[in-house]
Amino acid sequence: TSKTGIKHKTGTISLTRNEPGSATSDFFICASDQPYLDAHPGETGDNQGFAAFGHVVSGMEVVKKILAMHTSKTAPIPAMKGQMLDPPVPIVSMKRL
Repeated sequence: TSKTGIKHKTGTISLTRNEPGSATSDFFICASDQPYLDAHPGETGDNQGFAAFGHVVSGMEVVKKILAMHTSKTAPIPAMKGQMLDPPVPIVSMKRL
């Protein structure tokens, strides 16, 4: 967020990561403001934030329907337990504006 200036507000699209520099392909959409995910350079510790790179411009009602779906009670990574949609929702299309 310190490079893009995009803050984690409702509708922001951002990459997941474990530690700085480890983001690859998993992303999430903020369903509400999440300022703790923004970079905070003046603070101690891992303060780099998550890589916010876009914003939902239409279709937040679909995001909220997805958020209300059932999640799996198991996960390949224990930290993801209860966070994986069951069944998964395929992304049919998205585009860069």
